[in-house]
Amino acid sequence: MDSEQYLKIGTVIVLFLYILNVSTVFEISYPPVLVELYTRPWWRILLVLLIAIGWWWSPIVGVLVGTAVFFYLHDVYILLSKKITNN
Repeated sequence: MDSEQYLKIGTVIVLFLYILNVSTVFEISYPPVLVELYTRPWWRILLVLLIAIGWWWSPIVGVLVGTAVFFYLHDVYILLSKKITNN
């Protein structure tokens, strides 16, 4: 196995553990910078490009990055919608 395979395996393990952590906690708290970036359209385009690059490198990495981005977008949406309705 070459070093790229080890890097892919390491990336899959890290993403899997991150997704496991995020999916088991309802409404995980994100740093304020990530919450602020959520409102920017260019940030969402960069996230889509990140998914595409992950998919191009390895389809498994692309699926895991897409799942992580889904959890991020969903959690921040819920967080911001609760802030708006509480104010």
